[in-house]
Amino acid sequence: MDTNIFEVPELALVNPDIDGWTQTEFIKNIVELRTRAVQMSTLFGPYILMYSPQWQEYMDQVYRVGPNNAASTRTLKGRILTLEEIKAVLPCDLLEGFQIVLLQLVGKAGDGLQDNLHFCD
Repeated sequence: MDTNIFEVPELALVNPDIDGWTQTEFIKNIVELRTRAVQMSTLFGPYILMYSPQWQEYMDQVYRVGPNNAASTRTLKGRILTLEEIKAVLPCDLLEGFQIVLLQLVGKAGDGLQDNLHFCD
């Protein structure tokens, strides 16, 4: 009997403490993860992105854009929130290392969460 009831899109992310990691590539990875969720599982959102405690310092960094790495007025977390259907970006101490999880808000529980996520906008 198959006990795996969920198809979970996976994507290997580059850890931010490794040379070559950039905020721009990270945003592209999040978009790719969201796209895989739609393609594999017909999970169309809305979503909550949860991250492990190790990501906290990176989520709070100023998002840098363009060829001159100019500072914007938002953090990396704020930039993620501009992506379509991502309604919240929250830390989760159950995750380890540099893990990221994209959850779809569905059903009554999802509706209740959406109604109470105004503090994340």
